[in-house]
Amino acid sequence: MSDEADSFNEHPTNESAPSPLPQGWTKIGDRRWWTMWSNFQWLFVLLIAANGGNIAVTLARGWHVPIWIVVGGLAGALILVFAATTIIRNRRWPPVEVNLANNELRVRDHAVPLASVNAAQLAIFPVRRRDPALALRLTSVEPARAEVFLRNRRGHTLPEDQRLVFAEAVRRTSIAMPISRDDPSGRFARYNFPGHVSLEDTVQLIARPPRAGEPLPVPS
Repeated sequence: MSDEADSFNEHPTNESAPSPLPQGWTKIGDRRWWTMWSNFQWLFVLLIAANGGNIAVTLARGWHVPIWIVVGGLAGALILVFAATTIIRNRRWPPVEVNLANNELRVRDHAVPLASVNAAQLAIFPVRRRDPALALRLTSVEPARAEVFLRNRRGHTLPEDQRLVFAEAVRRTSIAMPISRDDPSGRFARYNFPGHVSLEDTVQLIARPPRAGEPLPVPS
């Protein structure tokens, strides 16, 4: 009986073995065209709208034209600015996909080796009375750049499967803190290059995005 029990312990069932990570292309984060605006301070939008209304009234009186014409012109201008900003921002920081089988990262239709990704920056968006929104920005020597929200303003973080794949992909990169010519040892790199994070810190950020009040791996 003892021998059978020892044999069972030496050969665990497949149910206890961890499932392998996906090896095909995995999309990291749920990016939509409006994602960038989900982290925007909408209080500023209300202030801009209020100021726009005051400007419209002033111009309408000064030009002696119906106020709806001025309001329509200002609204059209704001829509154009909104559309242009959205397009430029999404092209600058497109969605990210990684492939562990090929050791590649893909932005749009451009795939680069994971080893070519050499820098990571943490962008912080404070949220009143809630955990901050955190975005991780990756750059490559290819060149290529991508942005992943580790937590958005609604407090949503990456799904576990995406988080595990993304963390493993980052481990295979060449991310390192930049080094200044005046600081060859890198002792003050965190202050010379605010927002940049090391490979170890990047993996930790993906595994567990800091909550409000918790220390961040960047100067505050």
